[in-house]
Amino acid sequence: MATATAARNLLGIDVGGTKVALRAEAADTSHARGAARTDKAAQHAQAVFRWPAARDARTDWAALTAEVAALRERWGGGFGAVGVAVPAAVDGDGRVTAWPGRPGWEGFALGSALRRLFPGTTVLWADDGDLAALAEATHAGCDHVVYLGVGTGVGGGVVHHGAPLPGPGRGSCEAGHLVVDRRGPRCDCGRRGCLQATASGPATLRLLVARLHVDLCRLASAIC
Repeated sequence: MATATAARNLLGIDVGGTKVALRAEAADTSHARGAARTDKAAQHAQAVFRWPAARDARTDWAALTAEVAALRERWGGGFGAVGVAVPAAVDGDGRVTAWPGRPGWEGFALGSALRRLFPGTTVLWADDGDLAALAEATHAGCDHVVYLGVGTGVGGGVVHHGAPLPGPGRGSCEAGHLVVDRRGPRCDCGRRGCLQATASGPATLRLLVARLHVDLCRLASAIC
């Protein structure tokens, strides 16, 4: 019975540049609608944590492993399938080829690490922007969607005829690394003027602070 129940449980992991969100769901929640289990807590459990300051893959992975163990204990069972949204570029073998926001992950064998963390479980991963675009398209009932998500970086995805572009195993659109200002600030990827370097959350805050500083200096000059 425990095994059959676990097979219906799903875990989603949203990996970000600053924090990670985990959410466990009962795939079949009909049991929770009866008189015995009507509380929402019976249907899901979730957790959010921030990455350690060290910014290396080994330390990050240890933190993620601990959070998964804690969530699994609170949830009271295993998972039949796990889906992971990642902001990094991952090759066909499941190895991270680039993650400008956390460069210490480059070369990390993500696929192998996930399979060790969830043995005997179906584990799939994909670009977070592509997954967000697909989710928005599905929710809106629209076959053609361009999605942009602003956070620590700028992610994005394109859905064309109901499927992500360019498609599984062919990379992602990487909207955040479109160059919009050749003389703009340097991006984490090394180029200048990427959309992420000019319009992400941290970039917007830097721009605000710079403008406030200029305004305060002008005010001080006018007063003096």
